[in-house]
Amino acid sequence: RRVNSRTSQAQRDEVIRRTVYVSDIDHQVTEEQLAALFINVGQVVDCRMCGDPNSVLRFAFIEFTDEEGARAALNLSGTVLGYYPVRVLPSKTAIAPVNPTFLPRSDDEREMCARTIYCTNIDKKVSLRQM
Repeated sequence: RRVNSRTSQAQRDEVIRRTVYVSDIDHQVTEEQLAALFINVGQVVDCRMCGDPNSVLRFAFIEFTDEEGARAALNLSGTVLGYYPVRVLPSKTAIAPVNPTFLPRSDDEREMCARTIYCTNIDKKVSLRQM
């Protein structure tokens, strides 16, 4: 058991070393545009953008096939993408896998997701009827 635990920890550490954290991503930049920037320095395994899509302060994780790609990606820090220079740092975590239980399972659920919007910073005085 100990060997398995050490092996899996070593595998997680290796994935983290192949992953970079990207911050200050312009809200108009798509995952595809972000990945296209990083494909120039190494083969990208996964690109996960996070944060409110309407916020200037979005961030992402980019995982490469090897550590050289992640190291080369650090040199892209300061590259203007959209209207802002992105910051690229070594990641402290691996990209979390998507939990399939959170994904829509039926056509009805997929349609409901397509019609759902997320609203934030709504004044407490606004009633449900007013929305």
